[in-house]
Amino acid sequence: MTASPFFSGPLAACLFVLSLGGCASTPPNGSGGGTTTGTTTTTTTGSTTSTTTTPGTPGTVRVYVAGESIERRNRFVEAPFTGGGALNDRGGGDARNDREEYGWSVPLADRLRLRDPSLTIVFVGADTWLDADDNPYDGTYPSTQPGATSAISGTDIQSWLDQRQAELTAKTHCYDVAFAARGGNDFGNEDDADYKTRLKALVLALAAGSSCRADPIIYVTGHMPDDQRGGSKDPPDTTYIAQQKHRFVERAQAAVVELAAESPQIRAHFIDLYTPFLQNKPTAAFPSEVWSTNGILDFAKITRPDDLYHPRRLASIFAGENAADAIDLVELHTVAK
Repeated sequence: MTASPFFSGPLAACLFVLSLGGCASTPPNGSGGGTTTGTTTTTTTGSTTSTTTTPGTPGTVRVYVAGESIERRNRFVEAPFTGGGALNDRGGGDARNDREEYGWSVPLADRLRLRDPSLTIVFVGADTWLDADDNPYDGTYPSTQPGATSAISGTDIQSWLDQRQAELTAKTHCYDVAFAARGGNDFGNEDDADYKTRLKALVLALAAGSSCRADPIIYVTGHMPDDQRGGSKDPPDTTYIAQQKHRFVERAQAAVVELAAESPQIRAHFIDLYTPFLQNKPTAAFPSEVWSTNGILDFAKITRPDDLYHPRRLASIFAGENAADAIDLVELHTVAK
């Protein structure tokens, strides 16, 4: 287990801190002994609209990521967003969709900054972020020091559990939130029942694995688009996208629904990182971006050249923004300390 360059402690956990900002308009229900969300006041005078953000009670949320390579590999050199939430296009041109900026953890945290300035996010885990091909981290934003993660490149659910089950059983890490960010390396598993059984086992392990919280929030993500066909068109786009939609989204969401009935005490939520690309979903940073045409994804825009399994800059930011926007800040504040 790697110790953080910033922190040390009895767990010797690798920590990385990101201050978050933004706003929420609804106060929490008071459950869980959490903090209070912020408020947003919008004033319109004539044709001029101004927005004032009031932070809520400061609180820290510790985040554990049970992911694969797209969660392990994070590299940015500039902020993904402007202070107002628009895309930082880095001056346009090739830099706008730089193949050497990637990973959705940084945009996730920065988008939360734009939603609630009262929160601080701490990533915890056994290892640290890496660059492409699992090379040593050399990003410069938000820090030259890598964040922490327990994501492992190249793992499907079972191989991840084979390597990380012990740290969950031992409650090695203190976390309030965990991401079960799976799917890419499970694409080859055509057995839906088997996949759902393994995913539910992972969620249950995450729900029981925190050293400091008996009821962490678990977010199960539907894997974002990639192109595992090696640049070929076999199967054709329509067939391949339908397969991905089912294996990345539909069966993962079904597992969360089933788990809610089987283990209602588990706080598990599904976040779809795939469908927004298909729908060209408008967001604050991407109000009119085109990711697909007539239901066919633009894989060349989404993925890194010569590395079609992994996202480049724009897709990484879009995925992180959508993940952050799907999080209920009221519930998040119930676990903030």
